Amino acid sequence: MMMNINNAFDDMYVETSPFPIMTPMYVMIGVISLGIAIGLYFMSEYLVRRRLELE
Repeated sequence: MMMNINNAFDDMYVETSPFPIMTPMYVMIGVISLGIAIGLYFMSEYLVRRRLELE
C-alpha cells in the first residue's frame, strides 16, 4: 500500500520538481528532524533558564 503511494508521489515530483532526488519522503524526514531539533533546543534553553532562577 505505502509503496504504491510513494511511487505515485515520486513519479509526480520527478516531472515537476527541479530536484528529482528530493522525494517527498526525504522532505518529510527533514522537516520532522528539524522540528525535533528546534523543540529540543528550546526545551534545553527553558530548563537552563529555570535552573538559573532556582539558584
